[in-house]
Amino acid sequence: METCVKEMLWIFALGIFRQAFVPATNAAPCLSSSKWKFNLSCNDDGKIFDVNVTSATGECEQSSCNGYTPQLIMQKLNCYWKNNCSIDLRKDIIIQSVDDQRKCIGTKPDVLLLHSWKCTKKGVKIYDFTEKTDFKILFDRGILRSHARFPWDYFFSDFCTNYKSFTCSRTVTFWLKPKYTFVITVHKVNVTEPDSLTWYTKQDTTPRPVSMGTMTFDDSAEAISLQLNLAEDSKGDSGFLICYQYSANGASIIDACHDLTTTHDDPKILRSKREKDTQKHKGSKKKRINKTERNDRRKKEKKTKGNKLVN
Repeated sequence: METCVKEMLWIFALGIFRQAFVPATNAAPCLSSSKWKFNLSCNDDGKIFDVNVTSATGECEQSSCNGYTPQLIMQKLNCYWKNNCSIDLRKDIIIQSVDDQRKCIGTKPDVLLLHSWKCTKKGVKIYDFTEKTDFKILFDRGILRSHARFPWDYFFSDFCTNYKSFTCSRTVTFWLKPKYTFVITVHKVNVTEPDSLTWYTKQDTTPRPVSMGTMTFDDSAEAISLQLNLAEDSKGDSGFLICYQYSANGASIIDACHDLTTTHDDPKILRSKREKDTQKHKGSKKKRINKTERNDRRKKEKKTKGNKLVN
């Protein structure tokens, strides 16, 4: 009997907790209430490098129709390069579907799913493409981004100022070290025409378009250059994010970003100020009610004692 009571109490408590946050079994942490939010953070001086979060319809255990709402996209992009940030569930309209199901467009989300987020490791440097031509990277590893606002769109003026022509270019060069392998991983790249991002070596100056993936070079290449070409009528885009590092010859690196970042999937769950204020108000109201009840009891007690004295 006692065991059954304990199980019933546990199920009841779980049901109450589930209204705000449900860690779905073998799935992403899930929010089903707008009164709570995910808090993402990095250790030490790490910066948030990437966020994989979606909204969905249905329930946490059986969600479907994953997509992004305008507010969710903004929250996600605003998390980049911060040590910590928060994301909550705002039930506006899904405008883009992850799984390309047209039925998702125009539907309102019921839950928020956080799959993971990445942080830069301690001491990893982050560099931006500079206005100086032929800028040389001197550190053995790091992250190169197109502009400080990445992944928000760049503009022609971010790279090219005081130019009389309608085009300009910026170049970053990596000089290779003897007996070392140089690895570049293009984590993200969105540079649209008429702009272009190309790479070439000192031995072969033929420009090639930069695409997603990992490129490995031995010291025979001598130097690797990345060149960003921009036009005044640039349409802009989110730009690019590239990880790079040297390794001893023979060492295999599949993804340069893997050694420079850490992946997290267990966020802290925070109550919103609105809910705290609501609970505080309820608590104050309860105190006022209790005080009124005490006063009523005292009045009754005095009345009863008075009646006894008269009798």
